[in-house]
Amino acid sequence: MKYEAILFDMDGVLIDSEELMAKAGIMALHDFGIEAKPEDFIPFVGRGEDLYIGGVAEKYGHTYVTAMKDSAYAHYGDYVESEAFVPPEIPSVLFKLRDLGFVFVLDLKQYDMADHFYSSFSSSFRISSRIAAASPARRRQGRRA
Repeated sequence: MKYEAILFDMDGVLIDSEELMAKAGIMALHDFGIEAKPEDFIPFVGRGEDLYIGGVAEKYGHTYVTAMKDSAYAHYGDYVESEAFVPPEIPSVLFKLRDLGFVFVLDLKQYDMADHFYSSFSSSFRISSRIAAASPARRRQGRRA
């Protein structure tokens, strides 16, 4: 089987994002009068955006509204620009894969970080904000390049 493309999720794969997302969640919930702590988010890591923010809001007796998530992503975008940590191996691995002829697809959800970290890959990246919305069958099909 020959592969021609690679799908990467940015958060937790190409950048270390867990700490930044908790920080953004704290700021977002603060915007709604909730004083959350970093450890409040731990039980919700990897369980989806709505539960990540909403679970903490509900812990403090507040009803979750999607505006909380929108606020978290606004704060997160600011933090990524100034604080995101890209493990030192990532650029060299991506350059090597690019040189081997692979096309990259980055799942950037609601923000565009590709230019910030990988501007030299512009012809190698295809940006997708809809990967998460694709059906499981379509995602499986996408893995078979």
